Amino acid sequence: MTRKGIGPIAIFGATALVAVAVAPTPARAIPAFSRKYATSCATCHVAYPKLNAFGRAFRNNGYRMPGGDEDYLKDENIKLGAEPWKRLWPDAIWPSDLPYLPPIALLVENEIEYRPDGPVKTDFRTPSDIALLTGGTFGDSMSFFGRVNVVAPGADVHVHRFFGQFDDMFGSSLLNLRIGQFETRAVPFSSNRRLAKQDYLINTATMPLSTWVNYLQGLSDDEHGGIDHAVAASFAARAGEHDAADDMAGMDMDDDDPRLALIGVGGHQHGGGGFSLGTTQQGIELWGALSGMGGKGGFEYALGVVNGNGAGNFAATGTNDNNNAKDWYWRASYKFGGMSVLGDPESAPAATNNWQDDSIRVGVFGYHGRAPFTFSPPDADGHDDTHGMYRSLAAALVDGHGDSPPLIDTHSLDERFHRLGGDVDIWFGDLNLFGAYMWGKTEMDPALLEDADVTFRAALAQADYMVYPWLVASLRYERVDYDDAFGDVTRWLPHLTALIRANVKFSAEAALYPDEVFSDRYRFWFNFAF
Repeated sequence: MTRKGIGPIAIFGATALVAVAVAPTPARAIPAFSRKYATSCATCHVAYPKLNAFGRAFRNNGYRMPGGDEDYLKDENIKLGAEPWKRLWPDAIWPSDLPYLPPIALLVENEIEYRPDGPVKTDFRTPSDIALLTGGTFGDSMSFFGRVNVVAPGADVHVHRFFGQFDDMFGSSLLNLRIGQFETRAVPFSSNRRLAKQDYLINTATMPLSTWVNYLQGLSDDEHGGIDHAVAASFAARAGEHDAADDMAGMDMDDDDPRLALIGVGGHQHGGGGFSLGTTQQGIELWGALSGMGGKGGFEYALGVVNGNGAGNFAATGTNDNNNAKDWYWRASYKFGGMSVLGDPESAPAATNNWQDDSIRVGVFGYHGRAPFTFSPPDADGHDDTHGMYRSLAAALVDGHGDSPPLIDTHSLDERFHRLGGDVDIWFGDLNLFGAYMWGKTEMDPALLEDADVTFRAALAQADYMVYPWLVASLRYERVDYDDAFGDVTRWLPHLTALIRANVKFSAEAALYPDEVFSDRYRFWFNFAF
């Protein structure tokens, strides 16, 4: 590949790669909130969808103003029951309310992409995305949020996110519960509140075992001579035929790399482990926030249980999950200084420089899950009699032979994946510096093989700078280190966002790959929300 010149304004963009999942479509700001409070989008956003400190506090209060909505509401809600009904409960329905106007907003994106090395160098996507956005509250203890994509690249109408939330349960800001389809709080930085078009690689990076296995299976005979022998030997050994296994494999089983057995079980592995951290999930999440010392900063946490495979495919399978196991995740962070994570009930949002929030937040996160991994029967033909014999033996041990049950029930096997990491978010004057590091691992079910795994590491560093209240410049560096067989990926993403109006913006970005693993891309887009 020949390196092309860096275009006019280099800006972030361009895509994941081998073993990097497709980035989810970002959910943007909600103009319905602006109508509800008769305020500008800039009240909660640096530039939509990136939140400022007040916007994050608004979100932590269940999409309510810190301290309560009474002094800010301009769109009077419809009462569903009188306030005294609360004293009559459980002999009366707990009172609530509805927004007077339907809390619905529209987002429209128009995009132009330029790829110097692409088959189509310039591509107009106008519009590239149209989405319905909604969000609001039901009284003082329930809220909701959602996005439905009407037009999206390569997708039909579908729900991207939609969830209901119980807020301040038992009167505590530390107990909130949301149920539905959502982005988990395990992500170090939200895919749905970023300025750049391209998602963070740390949120999209993945490494399914099937990819690793298929790579190794694709090696030439010269490169993996003896693999079939090792496979047959390994399975024969599990059947208690150690002597025969050693004879067939011509090697000491104690020295046999168990990964070799994984490779030759059959020609077709079906892995469900294409998991990435930023995928929206269906499940439940318990989360909370608490102001810090002196009403500054504070603590946040989350614990969740989800299906683990995105939106699922109920229409085709009758279930949304693809296995019986459930994924679980956690997150904890602490913010030092700056506005309280729950906001300041005593003061109104800042009218100028409302992005400034001198503070440091540090966090840790983890995600642990399973995905199905099954085998198709191996081909017993082989390319000679010897290989055919070994494959037949492997097939017999996996599928059973005669009246003998299979040695391994492949229908109950899983890929198991783990993500662990930490992040930091620093705000100082007009500058926001943030970054994260994540370690990822995917492993085969120990019931089949132990120590058959692949690991990777992902890192992110970004700087956002407010040039003017309407102009944001940023630069992102990210890297994903895979197994040597796949190589590493490095990406630079310069980005510029100009707010033509509070709800109308022009953005430009480039995705630059210095190692020339992928072709550079340049994107320019014009968005509006109302």
